[in-house]
Amino acid sequence: MLPDKERRLKMVRAGGSITVIEGTGKDNELKNNEVAILKEKLRELFSQEFGFLVFYGKEDFLNFVRTEILETELHLEEHKRIYITQKPIEIKPTQENYDQLSELLSRFWGSFSYDLPDTSIDKLAVFLEDRFREFIAHYTRTIKIGDKLIPTPLYVEGSEGESITHYALKAFVVEYLHNKLEIPFKDLEKGKRSIETEFSLGNIRLDVYVSSQNLAIEVETLYGEPVPLLKLRHDIETRLEYGLNLWIVIPPSPAMLLRKELVEFAKYVKKRYGDRVKVFTIDIDRKELISIVGKSGG
Repeated sequence: MLPDKERRLKMVRAGGSITVIEGTGKDNELKNNEVAILKEKLRELFSQEFGFLVFYGKEDFLNFVRTEILETELHLEEHKRIYITQKPIEIKPTQENYDQLSELLSRFWGSFSYDLPDTSIDKLAVFLEDRFREFIAHYTRTIKIGDKLIPTPLYVEGSEGESITHYALKAFVVEYLHNKLEIPFKDLEKGKRSIETEFSLGNIRLDVYVSSQNLAIEVETLYGEPVPLLKLRHDIETRLEYGLNLWIVIPPSPAMLLRKELVEFAKYVKKRYGDRVKVFTIDIDRKELISIVGKSGG
């Protein structure tokens, strides 16, 4: 089930993308020119940027992919050449590891507290993704302030080029601060908002700022970041330079993809900065911020 063959194969992009190519086992599904295109993409794009190229199909098709696509021939000099085989990550889900796979999918989509339906892995994946997308869509439209649903844009500012996920999670954080932590929106003593979004402070801009707590909160999707932990370190250094405390909130999917690195990072941050810096992901069922270390393998 290739995407319109040659024309659409040329449109494959590596940066921040997942491209799935499904086959049924027939070698002629991929003609010579299409194989050449995929090899070119693997060599040029996927060696330079982050991205995923997924081949999905029966064993005959996957063997064809291993030998005809993932093996690259390089010409060094006349009559001299070498062959480089790119090593893919191969996953073969089985009924025996259903429990582990379902838990992995649940964490990937932020469902830490939900009773999962008894269904196949592929249907479960779609179900959990749909729940997460509904969660994001809800917060782009409304947030709950006390007992009232309020249009999100009345309380949450946006920024140029901001993704829907980033904006929605920023809105979730605002709701969480007010409803769960009982932080009022307005500082009555100072006569101004206690919870602000897109707040300018010197030469930095804070996703969420809680003046009464001297707290900055940054939502980091980490999409397109070549070295994600450098981005987080920059957040810490620049916010602490202004004397702020900092919470970093990471969506469930990148939190799982970078689980090992983030757990070690959070432990290091705790040891160096104590409670001044905390790293969280989200439980969309309980609508809670949860510690990266506590829920991601620490």
